[in-house]
Amino acid sequence: MSFIRNIVKHFTISASFEYTSQLVRFLATIVLSRLLSPAEYGVIALIQVFSSLVMLLRDSGFSFAIIREDYSQDFKNKLHFISILIGLLLCLVFMLFSVPISVFYANEDLVAPSIAIAVTFLISSFTVVPFSILRKELKFSLLGQIRLLANITAVGLAIILAFSGFSYWALVIQEIIYYSAVAIFATRRSSIIFKIYGFSEMRNVLKSQTSLMKYILSSNVVIYFARNWDNALVGKIYGESSLGIYSRAYLFINLVVTQLSTLASQVAFPNLVRVTETEQIRSQLLTLSRLLALVSLPIGMLLILLPSELCRLLWGVDWLAVADFLPFVGLVIFVQAQLSPFANFLLIHRRDRAYFRLIFITSFFTIVGVSIGAYFSFLAMMRIYSLVTIVLTLLINLYVVGFRVLNIEIKVLIRNWGLIISSLLGIYLGILLGWNYLLIFSTVVYSIWVFVLNWAFLDQGCRNLIRLFIKH
Repeated sequence: MSFIRNIVKHFTISASFEYTSQLVRFLATIVLSRLLSPAEYGVIALIQVFSSLVMLLRDSGFSFAIIREDYSQDFKNKLHFISILIGLLLCLVFMLFSVPISVFYANEDLVAPSIAIAVTFLISSFTVVPFSILRKELKFSLLGQIRLLANITAVGLAIILAFSGFSYWALVIQEIIYYSAVAIFATRRSSIIFKIYGFSEMRNVLKSQTSLMKYILSSNVVIYFARNWDNALVGKIYGESSLGIYSRAYLFINLVVTQLSTLASQVAFPNLVRVTETEQIRSQLLTLSRLLALVSLPIGMLLILLPSELCRLLWGVDWLAVADFLPFVGLVIFVQAQLSPFANFLLIHRRDRAYFRLIFITSFFTIVGVSIGAYFSFLAMMRIYSLVTIVLTLLINLYVVGFRVLNIEIKVLIRNWGLIISSLLGIYLGILLGWNYLLIFSTVVYSIWVFVLNWAFLDQGCRNLIRLFIKH
């Protein structure tokens, strides 16, 4: 239980800063949505289809390597220098691809913002190794403070620029300012030292990282296509405005799932890497998955039950088309939040090949699903995406990680996830067919079961709060 307390403690610290930071960004989107049109958001979304791949490639597995191994300071400095060189290379390559991107979308206005966004790859490369060192040292409060301060600065400037008529350039400059601030603060607060190394020294470092880099880079490329294939199809087939609506719905997945999974990996990774006993690993993985299901419950229910009201409140009537997508997004959040520790577990315990296979298989079904949906409509893409997530992604993760790797008994898997899968399918059918009774019933069943699975933790937490109240 001490491990879970440690995880919860660090997760709470990280989450408090991270979600405050994301709340700042989210509130900024409410203001920016009234200053910028869906088409202006769509311009940046078109570029992000490609830029998100580059952002995944900039890490190259260095962060995982630093956390799971004990390297000397000189070795970390070398990784830092190599990371910066990779960032510079990616920056230059993306600048060269700015013209092909504009040709692909038949929009020459994309060239200049694409070149500007390329600069963020170089700037953000300065953060990879310093952030990993701070995570390994469990300095989550400091990391949260850095992100929060950078976000406040960036979104404040973005709002001023949007109000002044800078259009989508406000969003571009926001990202440049954010990564610049993060790079400055992280580098100053970590133990990293910038040094220039020769080719032979860098080659020796890269040789030691070849295996991990191969699987991480391959997995990141696959993840990129799985996450952005739908955006590319919407932008290409249905246009900028449709992509602006689709990406606004997808914002919640980035806001909740991506951030939640990132937080879980950042916090759990440094703690789990010290665990070696299979039984303890199994117990901790299941407990962490249950906790993440509980954390994602409120926002998922809000998206499923009150989509129109949420759109009207946050973005106004011009964005009401997003409401059709939000219930399916809520389902994706329910599933992906629980699964977020599974793939990272494989990396923690050096199952790099199994990690790549899991990512490849689940991503393949996702790409096929959204491609089929694109034939009908961009709403059908989200419908099929959520169904694939419930039926295939969830079951594949349970089989590969739970049954094959951790040897969790089938009856234990059924006991933990059988009712969850059934209730999620009930919610899906209720949304798709407009059967409100089935929707509400299945949502209540899912919520109750999540609370039941977390009862021991909730009971202990309530007791601690009562003791604290009585004490004071």
